[in-house]
Amino acid sequence: MSHDPFSSLTIIRGKLSYANPTGRRIIIHADRWQLAKLRWRGTASDEREFGFELEHPLAHGDLVWENDYGYYLIQQVPEAVLVITSHEITVTAALAWSIGNLHQPLQVNGHELIVPDDPAVRQLCQQQEIAFAAEHRVFQPIRSVVGHTHHHHH
Repeated sequence: MSHDPFSSLTIIRGKLSYANPTGRRIIIHADRWQLAKLRWRGTASDEREFGFELEHPLAHGDLVWENDYGYYLIQQVPEAVLVITSHEITVTAALAWSIGNLHQPLQVNGHELIVPDDPAVRQLCQQQEIAFAAEHRVFQPIRSVVGHTHHHHH
């Protein structure tokens, strides 16, 4: 047996699509910045190491590998966000525009606007008397989704 560290690296080129994977669920934690990349390395909760060499970025909940022990899922690390709930579309639209001007990523989830917990955004909400809640959530901003629809061929 060689002790080359790379011999144990499992290379992942994309997500798998099994409807009902079997065995135990093994988690590979990754943050939003890692998940935006095509090449990165991750370690699963069972210490197995993965090298990602992808054509398209992975997302929270993606199934990436399966073996006799179980199946491996990507779990995005929750982060500090502000959740702004408004039922006034004009308020929401104006706020989304203002947040965009601060160059902050933004997630829209039904009646919720979700943005990174940032002092500038807090100040904006306070000035406009818009209520917000500070939470920890898996943050999936719109911009990363837009990138998925444009296929770049090299």
